[in-house]
Amino acid sequence: MANTPLFIVGVQRSGTSLVREVLRNHPQIGLTHAETNLLPAMFRRISRVGPPTNEADFTNLARWVRRFPYFEHLSSKNISFSDERWFSTCQSLDTAGIFEAMARLDADAPPKSVRVWGDKSPSYRKNLELIAQLFPNAHVLHVIRDVRDVC
Repeated sequence: MANTPLFIVGVQRSGTSLVREVLRNHPQIGLTHAETNLLPAMFRRISRVGPPTNEADFTNLARWVRRFPYFEHLSSKNISFSDERWFSTCQSLDTAGIFEAMARLDADAPPKSVRVWGDKSPSYRKNLELIAQLFPNAHVLHVIRDVRDVC
């Protein structure tokens, strides 16, 4: 299961943040510190311009990706990783490989580790087909809260 990603999805106020924080305390689970909310946009961009074929192409893509609020959040928590480290962590230069490397670096779940890596982005509930396409072995935890609990 270590190379199987975990995606936590749901609607706002459903408890996804609590689930993430509980799971982050498990020694064999590494989850991103914030909602990435960039996988669909990254997929569209790479589909449109093609995957990077070298480190220079990757750096251009990384420059574009780093404009997303996710990276601002990481910066505010003094969490960062260089484009060179991100590039060298990629096991492939397609959307799945680039996203996985980014998530693993944030989640402290190196590729050869036993730690499960994952992301809590509730909006990905709208992109389950894309997740299945990119990560066919992914586990998706869809958090649903009874509406009466938030009234």
